[in-house]
Amino acid sequence: GEVVEVFGFGRDHENFIGTLMSGLMAVDPIHPRYFFATREPGAPGLCFGDSGGPVIRHRDGAAALVGINWTIGDSDCAANGAMFFLD
Repeated sequence: GEVVEVFGFGRDHENFIGTLMSGLMAVDPIHPRYFFATREPGAPGLCFGDSGGPVIRHRDGAAALVGINWTIGDSDCAANGAMFFLD
């Protein structure tokens, strides 16, 4: 699917919180109010504290807000997927 960039201040690989990080995720099927995405191989995923962060699509040199981080796939933050609200 299309690749989007996700941002958040959540937990990192050393369990620290508060540093802005980003990663790339591939969009899976889109539902009326949300979509699911999986992280790109080797890219960081989302973790606790990232909820509410923006999801940005880059296209033709422009960036657009396309969603808001909502939930991660599992409790240890190793999940490949996350869900995002649409507006």
